[in-house]
Amino acid sequence: MNYIYIIKCQDESYYTGITKDIKKRLKQHFYKEKQGAKYTKSRQAVRLEALWETNSWPEAGRLEYFIKSLSRKEKEGIVKNPSLLAEIYRKKKKNEPPEICISRCFTELPVLLEEWLSEG
Repeated sequence: MNYIYIIKCQDESYYTGITKDIKKRLKQHFYKEKQGAKYTKSRQAVRLEALWETNSWPEAGRLEYFIKSLSRKEKEGIVKNPSLLAEIYRKKKKNEPPEICISRCFTELPVLLEEWLSEG
């Protein structure tokens, strides 16, 4: 599976990323591991805000790029209601096929994050 995620940092900024191994990648961000992003190392990741799953890596890449192009207000909107991402994408990209397919939009993120970070 392929994952697209949004992390909130200590300075209230958002970091959007993509990975095939979400547990490993979140540990890298939250524990400031060597392989973590410079952005989250310098701003300290504090919360997983949104998480989506797709079946295709190219599709995940398109979504990551799309989210990074959104305004802060638009990002806050999808953080509040992650299931709106596909709808917002369709509205903004109506003349640009192919359609995206999000196979899963995660809920209960604080519980998942705590569980994943505590795994050895």
